[in-house]
Amino acid sequence: SKEKKELKGLPARLEALEAEHETMGEKLAAPETYKRGPGHVADLTRAYDAHQTKIETTYARWEALEARKNG
Repeated sequence: SKEKKELKGLPARLEALEAEHETMGEKLAAPETYKRGPGHVADLTRAYDAHQTKIETTYARWEALEARKNG
């Protein structure tokens, strides 16, 4: 089924999202980021926060699909 296929792909998707999020966090922690100005930092921070939300939403979807599968 479509949901079964989606469920199977979620661990790899989450791994990729978390790796990307870690890279974004490293950029935010780098001193050179702050030399580019507050607008750049604000954009990166917004992107970082949105990415965190995407990860949380993906985990919630995974839990919902698992619950349905085991249901």
